Amino acid sequence: SSSSSSSSSSSSIYPSPLLPSSYRFFLPIQTRWTDNDQYAHMNNAHYISLFYTAINTFLIREARVLDHEAVREGGGRSAVGFCVESKANYYKPVGFPELLRVGVRVGHLGNSSVRWECAIFSETMEGGEGETEEETAAATGHFVHVFVDPKTKEKRTLSDEMREALMPLVLT
Repeated sequence: SSSSSSSSSSSSIYPSPLLPSSYRFFLPIQTRWTDNDQYAHMNNAHYISLFYTAINTFLIREARVLDHEAVREGGGRSAVGFCVESKANYYKPVGFPELLRVGVRVGHLGNSSVRWECAIFSETMEGGEGETEEETAAATGHFVHVFVDPKTKEKRTLSDEMREALMPLVLT
């Protein structure tokens, strides 16, 4: 009976946090004073926002498949990504004034959908200058985007350009 109690105390209901080497793209993000809540750490809602920020930054700056200026002007899109599922797992708190890195990878690339998988890593210098925290994720999560026609809202097959841009992020 002692082995079963030690076994259950060491197991977690959450998946194990991942290492940076599991991700293909990183975006550094500085936390802001307003990210913290009354418990002096970043509010849970901000984690999902950071995931989405990293995904869209990749699409705009790296993959160059999302023309941000054209979108602002109301055009430039043959398909739009609707988020149909999102989830976050939390392992340790982060908050202002920490510098974070958001890792992004593609867990699944379908005909009209993408499952984005993200993790937040802290660059906080806990022990003094030059020392960083252990490199496991503070949080992980995912988004599933289904791409649809902007007018009809019918599913659209991912373009060859989009598929090619996402391939470097696909888990192998």
